[in-house]
Amino acid sequence: MGNKCVWVIGDIHGMSDPLRLLFQHIRSFDFDRGEQSKLVFLGDYIDYGPSSREVIDILLAAEEEWPTVFIAGNHDDMLLHFVNQTDILEQYGNVWFNGNGGQTSIVSFDRHPQVAQKLFLDRIRQRPFKAEDFVLEDQYLDFFQRMSYAHQDSIGEGEQAVNFAFTHAGLYQKARARSYDPPDISIERQLGLTTFDAYHACHRNSRVSPDALHLWNRVEPDTRFGDFILVHGHTPTLYLGQFWEDIGNYNASLARPFVKFISPQPHGHHHTDWPERTCFERSLSDVISVNVDTGAVFGGALTALILSEEELLENQTMKYLQVRLDRSYREGNMDGMRLVFRQAPE
Repeated sequence: MGNKCVWVIGDIHGMSDPLRLLFQHIRSFDFDRGEQSKLVFLGDYIDYGPSSREVIDILLAAEEEWPTVFIAGNHDDMLLHFVNQTDILEQYGNVWFNGNGGQTSIVSFDRHPQVAQKLFLDRIRQRPFKAEDFVLEDQYLDFFQRMSYAHQDSIGEGEQAVNFAFTHAGLYQKARARSYDPPDISIERQLGLTTFDAYHACHRNSRVSPDALHLWNRVEPDTRFGDFILVHGHTPTLYLGQFWEDIGNYNASLARPFVKFISPQPHGHHHTDWPERTCFERSLSDVISVNVDTGAVFGGALTALILSEEELLENQTMKYLQVRLDRSYREGNMDGMRLVFRQAPE
């Protein structure tokens, strides 16, 4: 049995303090087990929160400490469209500024006083803020340009291996698509769309709208994505009931990860003896996806899902660690929990 471990971190949205605290615990975890973990970030590093620049600084430093994968979120992608003045921006308008927090990120990255004036005062005077008004330093532009738009990995080897796909939002499923959407796009092809150019060429050439692919998709899946368990963010679990119908007895107010199963959705059981565990009477082979966007910027939690080879293969268990934003640091805002999968007895 190997000792591979992958930490999957959900949407950060300019919240630097909980990210720093999470890294302290990852360092302690790695020191204790004597081996370095791999870190996979699911995008949306910027917008809404006040510290987008600081978040990228922390991630650039983490890249020197751990093996890392930075997946693009829709907010990070919108920044690239704005900076590059792409045809998407011309077609759909400046959605980065239209309710998606782009102004907050710009004043975080570019702190010249005239930038804030152009963003806020000139807007009142009906002089729009343009891409050429925004200076994004080279190291930050490079970070966004080299993000991956999908990633896949396996825990274990051979027949025991559990395969994972990592994207920001949900993958496209023709069975749940709208009537005017095009024929199915294979899971393998979607996971092969790893660059900005490849991703956007796909939705242009296949006539799939941007909100149907894995930067924006919030459609509830009903079948597995091939051999993969999908781990994603994008839809805050605090509001999951507004988007998905079949959530079982999941309590969105707790701001915990959501595990989607092949229907029907089972109830998660919390035992008095093990309050830190959620037990499902379903096997890992029934899991469609795990959503780890637990709404840090909305007062929920910043979550890291821990995919440990020992726990996953021997105990059918995933762990997760959360930095809670709905409790004060003085009270103690770290939670460690387990998701336990057990096939129901016949």
